Amino acid sequence: MQSLISAKRSLVLVATVLFLAAGLAAEDCAADKGSKQLYLVGVGPGDPDLITLRALDVMNSADLVFCSPGIEEKFARYLQRKEVVHGYWRLFPYYGKDPAQLEGDERRECQQIAGRRDAFIEQVRRAVRERKTVAILDNGDPLIYGPWAWCLEEFEDLHPVVVPGVSCFNAANAALARGITTSESTKSVILTATDWPGKTDTIQRLSVHGSTMVLFTMRAEFKGFVDKLSVNYPPETPVAVVKHAGYADKQEVIQGTLRTILDRIDQEKLHFEYLIYVGEFLTHRYKNPDPPKQRPVEEPMCSLPKPHYHRDASDPDWLTQAVQFHGHLGPWATAGLRAGMCARRAVEAEGYFDLEVTVEGPLVKPPHSCFLDGLQVSTGATWGKRNLKWVKAEKICVRVKNTRTGKVAEVRPTPALMKLLTSFKPQPKAAHAEKHPHDDDHERADRELEAIARRIAQLPEKEVLDRSSGRESHLSN
Repeated sequence: MQSLISAKRSLVLVATVLFLAAGLAAEDCAADKGSKQLYLVGVGPGDPDLITLRALDVMNSADLVFCSPGIEEKFARYLQRKEVVHGYWRLFPYYGKDPAQLEGDERRECQQIAGRRDAFIEQVRRAVRERKTVAILDNGDPLIYGPWAWCLEEFEDLHPVVVPGVSCFNAANAALARGITTSESTKSVILTATDWPGKTDTIQRLSVHGSTMVLFTMRAEFKGFVDKLSVNYPPETPVAVVKHAGYADKQEVIQGTLRTILDRIDQEKLHFEYLIYVGEFLTHRYKNPDPPKQRPVEEPMCSLPKPHYHRDASDPDWLTQAVQFHGHLGPWATAGLRAGMCARRAVEAEGYFDLEVTVEGPLVKPPHSCFLDGLQVSTGATWGKRNLKWVKAEKICVRVKNTRTGKVAEVRPTPALMKLLTSFKPQPKAAHAEKHPHDDDHERADRELEAIARRIAQLPEKEVLDRSSGRESHLSN
């Protein structure tokens, strides 16, 4: 009898162990499932038949889908009976930024976006906790200028899976029917976009290589691209604009050269989805190719003047460009640069043609008037275009207006900046000082001025400038 009881106890113990093991295995499976519950999916450009099979598989298995109304309409047959959420596009601005470090309209916009972003993050995490599969759908390829790349960092602990998509770049290549990496003298392709504040890889800087360039335009002004490309590419460089890439019924290619393309494009009829291609590949022929075009040899007087400038390795690109315009590196021109960049960023203007600049101050003669040169470089406003105006006054104030949106910003130098600007006091050279081969009075003064200018260039914006922004009616005239 005792042995029978022991046998029963053993069976119960074995059953208990097996039950617990099964439970642990189920938890492991759930954990594995949880590690693949979040997907960032590229659905391709243009027509829905450019989506990949993998993207369709994820779409079919998803419980919760985030996408735009356009994507939902395009893939309605696959999204039936799914929970589809709209309204969370463009959550990437200010991601990782502390609103307390911003001011004015920037702080308010940052707080608004952060509120929507936090709601989205909570919704995703709640769905994952409930063992739902979440899919974020994006047009084209999500990691080529896509607005959702920040999610991969935010949800890193959820091990998100990226499903690549056909990019509008791929679709536009097919529309051109050209080997984009093939020409007589180049093999490289540069993908870029409009020049964003704070980025050093500007279109002008990239174009010096003469490589094929593809520009994702994102509603930026077409003429602005052509002007920047024309700095380093010859006027006869082939150009193509591809509109509605990937849409079989409305895809369009317009070709020309940097000299002629503006006459063939109506800026008002350009859709958001268009790309610009620049490069010799557009006219390349495998049979009887034309010899590579040689750039014309510059005549002695067809070159820019050389500024008086002791360039430092730490000097940013924008500073050296300003020196080329102004002729030397000085504090007042650098202050104008900082003020112009600050104001242009505040009103979200591209520069050159979409802003008006009014500057007040005692800028009658050098060195004070050098402030105006820095302002012209950093805003693109000039006397010739009549969008730069100077008003004589006791104190300096820069007022920039975005002519497209009406947004206005005012920037004033801080007392700390004014102290730096007036700190240079030329000193007579001591008679007993050792003579440096290049250390005459002018050289020594230049070095002192450059040191002050670099200090102004490197200081945090809050230490050198006071800024206010809003609509025109809210700011003083």
